[in-house]
Amino acid sequence: MAVYTDVSDEALEAFLSDYAIGNLVAFRGIAEGVENSNFQLRTTQGDFILTLYEKRVNAQELPWFLGLMQHLAGQGVSCPQPVASKAGQTLGTLAGRPAAITTFLPGVWPRKIRQEHCRPLGQALARLHEAGRSYTPVRPNALGPDAWQPLLDSCRAGADAVHPGLLAELDEAFTHILPHWPGHGANAALPHGQIHADLFPDNVFFLQKTVSGLIDFYFACTDFLAYDIAICLNAWCFEGDGSFNVTFGRQLLQGYESVRPLNAEERQALPVLARGASMRFLLTRLYDWINTPADALVTPKIRWITSSACASIWQRRRLMATDSETSPAPEQQGEPQPEAQVVEIWTDGGCRPNPGPGGWGVLLRFKGVERELSGGEEATTNNRMELTAAAEALEALKRPCTVRLHTDSEYVRNGITRWHTGWVRRNWRNASGDPVANMDLWRRLLEAAKQHDVSWHWVKGHSGVPENERVDELATEARKAVEEAMKNPG
Repeated sequence: MAVYTDVSDEALEAFLSDYAIGNLVAFRGIAEGVENSNFQLRTTQGDFILTLYEKRVNAQELPWFLGLMQHLAGQGVSCPQPVASKAGQTLGTLAGRPAAITTFLPGVWPRKIRQEHCRPLGQALARLHEAGRSYTPVRPNALGPDAWQPLLDSCRAGADAVHPGLLAELDEAFTHILPHWPGHGANAALPHGQIHADLFPDNVFFLQKTVSGLIDFYFACTDFLAYDIAICLNAWCFEGDGSFNVTFGRQLLQGYESVRPLNAEERQALPVLARGASMRFLLTRLYDWINTPADALVTPKIRWITSSACASIWQRRRLMATDSETSPAPEQQGEPQPEAQVVEIWTDGGCRPNPGPGGWGVLLRFKGVERELSGGEEATTNNRMELTAAAEALEALKRPCTVRLHTDSEYVRNGITRWHTGWVRRNWRNASGDPVANMDLWRRLLEAAKQHDVSWHWVKGHSGVPENERVDELATEARKAVEEAMKNPG
């Protein structure tokens, strides 16, 4: 919640005269959040919330939101109920904005999330989904995958000023999300219905360790139910240092599945849904951070839940276990692997002189076990050796894996995360119309990467990172071996 639009005493008095809720006693703005303008009203009949809907909310869709809240309340979900005016209308106009009054819910949102919050949260979310089944009007998700690229494009000029390197990271993240999104292309869709789509801690009230109410339904929409779970896992299950709390995640899922069990397809899709949820909130908060009016009474949010961090949620297989004898084992459900089953790879390559004899080196680490690879060529370049190292590393994996590949080559990192889509679109020609250099190796690397879920990480060379120093040694040793062989061909 937030306050973007000021309301004068005279305008408020005129607006409230249309409602039979008693005389105004107190009125204050709520300066939390980044969306609509919200105020707490106290009248002689009780407490209420006044909301002025700002630009992101489509006024034509407000009856859908208000109708959903009325429906859910009728189904036993504790949520705000719209208050009708004397004329029977739940939507009016105040200070030039669409406005509505809703009932006030008792309770306090948790400033510090604890394990005891997560199971009740999961149960409340599942009950919301079940109650929404009988609400038949449909509202597509206006902030779904189709909206992310335009949002990112609108933030390109200011993204790196907010956080250095953010734009490149987001561009890279798109390559891991959109091709795998449920319902896109040939990907199967998932069970869908009415979802909250914004159930962060400040939108959930507790009393006596029990959920007393869910608020702020103005991003609710018709979408995959499991996407709502992914949003909650992002919002509730990360610690202050960015680490994922597996216990919190397990409790949330157990609570949800005690009401509505997930099917195998939903479980399998949770990794990409988690990444997508991270992308959606980072983009909208980035946009608001850049575009928030200077005079807005607002506490902006820019919590850094990066796509890579979000993906790590679902690399923890044990999170998916529900401790239920009826639940299939994670391996049977085809779930992503735990953190210990992520393959860490470091690569390096080079030659001396350039061009000239060169070598490449690879370090693979899996479950604490390391494997080293290296090789060389008599006539090559630095870039070709860097590309060869990355391709050899991925080709050495015997089955599809979740991979974190570290390279000190900006050429490799930028090519694989940013440039190659344009090359492919132009039939392997660069922006100048010339054939792409090292096309054979780029194609080889893309084919190898296609078999795995790879995140690409740049590391500064010769900066004291032990694994990077080791692959540099391997590449140098390989180059020297080539040089020695060239001197002694027999």
